[in-house]
Amino acid sequence: MDKIPVPEQPARDQVEPCHATDLNRESMYRDFWSKASKEQWQQMILRYWANCSWIDSMFGRVIKRLQTKGLLDHCLIVFVSDHGEMLGQRYYRFNKYCLFESSVRVPMILGGTAVPRSRRDTVDHRPAELVDVLPTVLKVAGIEHDPGKPGRDLLGPVVKSATFCELHNHPKTAAYMWRNKDYKLILSMPKSRLADGFSPGDVVSGELYDLNEDPQEWNNLFDDRKHAAVRRKMSRELIDHLRKYARRQRPPAPA
Repeated sequence: MDKIPVPEQPARDQVEPCHATDLNRESMYRDFWSKASKEQWQQMILRYWANCSWIDSMFGRVIKRLQTKGLLDHCLIVFVSDHGEMLGQRYYRFNKYCLFESSVRVPMILGGTAVPRSRRDTVDHRPAELVDVLPTVLKVAGIEHDPGKPGRDLLGPVVKSATFCELHNHPKTAAYMWRNKDYKLILSMPKSRLADGFSPGDVVSGELYDLNEDPQEWNNLFDDRKHAAVRRKMSRELIDHLRKYARRQRPPAPA
């Protein structure tokens, strides 16, 4: 247990406020974990790792059962998670309820005979989202996917420019994430504007992180002049994506 790393913590004013401030009982967690010993941190992380090992074991039992039934000869296996766990990172944050890496990045593994041989035992770095699971499964099953719906076939050639995620826990604003391989943009905007589609003037606050130089997401570059071009480009892409979403959700006009 001595080798279990304890997360380094930034100063509060370095990372707050952000899109997730005042969510998920932050003060209660900080009161305890800011005074916790190294051993208490390591025990907490060890319990989480043990839970992951238990899930791995259960997944192995499922695979063996499928093999016993002869179902592994013609199958697609998808292993995913709905969210991650902050584990006290970024000034004592736990659980999800934010758009930072440890919360939104999840495992996504495709296996089985439906995966082309050229793709097996490989790592695919293309942007992928949970909404891509449905069109992938439909394609394997020979069912046509509605092109107006979100998502793409993960076994196909299409490459997304970025991944999208959203957080609606605040009563009046929602936070929207746009992430490519180098940067993450988060815009907070009024929920009341979603039905009509957003514009740059609707941005209440923003965050921009350089994921290569700042993987812990401690340094918000949204107002940094050197990153203004990146901010504008990604903001335009995110707002365009939200406008498409609004059009898909809008009911058709009466005849």
